[in-house]
Amino acid sequence: MFTPQRLRRAVVALLVASAGTVVTASAASPVTGSEFVPITPCRVTDTRPAPLTVGPRSTPIGSAGILTVQVTGTNGNCVIPVSSSAVSMNITIVDPTASSYLSAWPSTDSQPVASALNWLANQAPTPNAVTSGLGTTGAVNVYNNSGSVNVIIDIVGYYQPTTSGPAGSTGPAGSTGPQGLAGATGPQGPTGVTGPTYGRTVTSLRTPDNTGWVGEYSSIAITPDGYPIISYWEGDTGDLRVAACTTPTCNGVTTVTTLESAGTVGLHTSITIGSSGNPIISYYSSSSQELRVAACTTPTCTGTPVITTLDTDGNVGEYTSITIGSNGNPIISYRDNTNGDLKVAVCTTPTCTGTPEITELDSAGDVGYFTSITIGSNGNPIISYYGNTNGELKVAVCTKPTCGSGFFTLSTLDTDGAAGYFTSITIGSNGNPIISYYDSTNGYLKVAACGTPTCTGAPTINTLDTNGDVGLYTSITIGSNGNPIISYHDVTDSDLKIAACDTPTCNSSTIFALDTAGTVGQYTSITIGSNGNPIISYHDVTNTGLKIAVLSNTSWTPNTWES
Repeated sequence: MFTPQRLRRAVVALLVASAGTVVTASAASPVTGSEFVPITPCRVTDTRPAPLTVGPRSTPIGSAGILTVQVTGTNGNCVIPVSSSAVSMNITIVDPTASSYLSAWPSTDSQPVASALNWLANQAPTPNAVTSGLGTTGAVNVYNNSGSVNVIIDIVGYYQPTTSGPAGSTGPAGSTGPQGLAGATGPQGPTGVTGPTYGRTVTSLRTPDNTGWVGEYSSIAITPDGYPIISYWEGDTGDLRVAACTTPTCNGVTTVTTLESAGTVGLHTSITIGSSGNPIISYYSSSSQELRVAACTTPTCTGTPVITTLDTDGNVGEYTSITIGSNGNPIISYRDNTNGDLKVAVCTTPTCTGTPEITELDSAGDVGYFTSITIGSNGNPIISYYGNTNGELKVAVCTKPTCGSGFFTLSTLDTDGAAGYFTSITIGSNGNPIISYYDSTNGYLKVAACGTPTCTGAPTINTLDTNGDVGLYTSITIGSNGNPIISYHDVTDSDLKIAACDTPTCNSSTIFALDTAGTVGQYTSITIGSNGNPIISYHDVTNTGLKIAVLSNTSWTPNTWES
């Protein structure tokens, strides 16, 4: 590994064409209103073949090829805050087949006419220090002009908004003045509303799988026999895996099965239980850039699943979410990355074999990020997602069970800043949709409670957690008391947290930190177990494992206490 030099806080404001120089790869200085945070160098991308591969790509960048590298969040061997505005990198080229040059720039900006690194054909590995702003999704683009070349990217630091210094200490109190005359007694005020009281939260933590880099893109469901089953990605080999628990609280032996290992597959997984009683999983194949479904043939996903490719039209299938339609067939929402659209695939069989009905729901701008789908109280699908062009939380409401062109409406629920990352939707006890999401402008956890079954009219928006940078990787379900419960990641403290709402529309909530050991709580997925208590799957970054938090002996009902 090439050791990058630590960049200082000032950015060199020039682009040069020779290796070994510091290059700023964005038009605007990334340090304006920001501060540089140096880190121990970590590798975010290495396109060389296994076992050297880091990240989803293991092939060189071809002539005029562009590699999009996701920087913020957990990628490769790096964990970079989503609040970062720029990144300092050491870019190394290896095995170039032709004389060429490399450019780097924010993924959502126009490509610059400038080079960050130049080389000759068959030149020895050559590094260069590069500082680049990040696109609105936290990514950078890397362009190779000629031939093919492998690229290694090591991150040495990032820029984040400058924070004010700590408040000074409180000065000494002044001397007490003389006692004044007592005033007249005022009238009796009205009795206040009784506040909710909760019992002590008892959390049991399990690790169903810690073989390799596992647990990203986790999704959890409960099988008909009452046992949790989790789909997730194995990052070292790029496989789709399933962990099937053998008890309702996952405290026994867990059966781990690899469902697909051909290429880099299993990203953006979403699991549900099909009408046959067997799990069915939607996911993204990074190698083929397509949407796929794996239909298990047993309740524990042992044996060979039925794998079907649903959409190959461009780079499609990121941010998948699956549910079962009112006709018993799966429905999947996802993003078309080529066109920047929100799409839905409606299967025509319970196992998604055959040709699905695919509908483009929203193509206005860059949309379709962080999709989440459920079936509304009217039997029709409803999808929450993020619109990147305007930084807003949106919903697509189908007007028939199989959606279809012209059979849907679009609504915008929140436009206050960049609101709508990591959406998760469910149907509340009042029959109306309720959505949890992350406000990336303020770093808050928020909830939008619709006032109608189709989310017409203005929703009730509540901010649940403002203590630090909180609310990433949200997942929502309805507790046994009829109130929503949300799992999410606290970036500031690197913890797994839940917000237990006090009302069906989440007017207020009680916050619990469930796991605080190391960096934990990314890629959360929550459901209610067969015992009526919440169970959450998530990724443990520190120990590179899949974990489960099981809540037990806990009262979620106001004014009752655990015995």
